[in-house]
Amino acid sequence: MKQIALLGLVFMCALGSVGCDGGLSPVSSEKPGISGTITYDMQSWPSPDSLANTRLYVFASQVYPLDSAGIFSGLISIPPRIFLTPSFGETLPLAVDQTPYDFDLPPADYPYVGVLQFYGNDLVISAFQVVGVYHDLDDPLTPKTVIVESTGRTRGIDIAVDFNHLPPQPF
Repeated sequence: MKQIALLGLVFMCALGSVGCDGGLSPVSSEKPGISGTITYDMQSWPSPDSLANTRLYVFASQVYPLDSAGIFSGLISIPPRIFLTPSFGETLPLAVDQTPYDFDLPPADYPYVGVLQFYGNDLVISAFQVVGVYHDLDDPLTPKTVIVESTGRTRGIDIAVDFNHLPPQPF
């Protein structure tokens, strides 16, 4: 009788019906990071000729608020505390109404996530401006922290950009 009871218990655990924690379940193959959609106010895009030296990036910063000295140190520190996508010589699409994005990030809390515009040719802090921030719907002036777990993507990190109504600049 004990053998039948033990066999029944093992069978129920194998089916996952009695609180077994799925210790043998497959590990997620998805890399940690964030994904979402950037939505642009189409009426607010700068004129095409002024976009000639413009690049856009999604950024995720483990530091907020930022100051101008903290930007460069956050980008080049080891390990970095501020991350950009796409790589620095590239740009997100320009003059579009929406851009989906996928951003691989190390697991951490990111209290400041948004879209950064770089314009010009000189790598100086005055050539950067934040043009959109991930925030609570109730408080558009305060960035909302994004938590990236080691188990996969944090989805739905959608950001709105209106070039005529920029968020407060941190630097």
